[in-house]
Amino acid sequence: MVKIPEEMKEIFNLEEEVDENLKKLAEKEQTVLILLAAPYKGVRIAPGTEEYAQIGLSEEFGIEETISRIKEKIGDKIKKVYLILNSPGGSLNSSYKVARMIRENVENLTIFVPYISKSGGTLVALSGDEIIMGPMSELGPLDVVIPYKDGWVSALAAFRTWSVLGNELKDKSADEVPLHLQMLADKYDPLLMGMYQGVLVCMQNYATELLQSGMFKNNAEKAQQIAQSLVWGFQDHGEVINYNKALQFGLKVRWYGDVKETWELIRQWLSRYLLKSARVHFIRYVIPKTMKK
Repeated sequence: MVKIPEEMKEIFNLEEEVDENLKKLAEKEQTVLILLAAPYKGVRIAPGTEEYAQIGLSEEFGIEETISRIKEKIGDKIKKVYLILNSPGGSLNSSYKVARMIRENVENLTIFVPYISKSGGTLVALSGDEIIMGPMSELGPLDVVIPYKDGWVSALAAFRTWSVLGNELKDKSADEVPLHLQMLADKYDPLLMGMYQGVLVCMQNYATELLQSGMFKNNAEKAQQIAQSLVWGFQDHGEVINYNKALQFGLKVRWYGDVKETWELIRQWLSRYLLKSARVHFIRYVIPKTMKK
């Protein structure tokens, strides 16, 4: 694998974990452990302004370097990985590239979501062969958020409002359209609405592809159905998809109680980073000693 230039390594936060308990877990399970964790505390960059970790270029290069280091030590075939995720999401394309980078280099991929893996984080989680979830675990809709005024809104919300407006106006002449609807229609740019629709379709295609690469290798129809529901089937971008709801959607999820000892150790590992301040995800990894060349 091509190595990351030394100058690029300054933009991500990557280290090999030295904790003995985690080494014992990796050895016992004969699995590589990878942590991709966004902390809940941001970094103050100006008075009243903080930046928080989101999946972006730093995470792309960081995960590429992680896979490169692992392969350097154990060879090109990575048979088994436990990926521990805590992320609010981030760039659509970066989330997809991170997911693909891991999925294409790992034969068996189990995703652990002790707390949150929303939006782009959910997209990454879909690359697993299964997702382990517990009582506080949370996935989220894939409806993509877009800049709006001083904040962000769901592209689906914008597109849905446009569609409702179109249905209201389609059978009316210009003279029959109420003034308030005329004013509302004038605020919508059809080109933007087309772009929003395109972004949503892109997300659906990414999700379908990732589901077919892991959970539903032999069931393209099921992958397509779940991806469509995750993109188009929610009223709010922040809606919680817990274990039961994930099961209802048809995702291959497993309750943490089946792997309770592993789950507790993973939560302890994750907790070391959640309250630290950072503007990028922490990336950590553990390689079983017996796997090293």
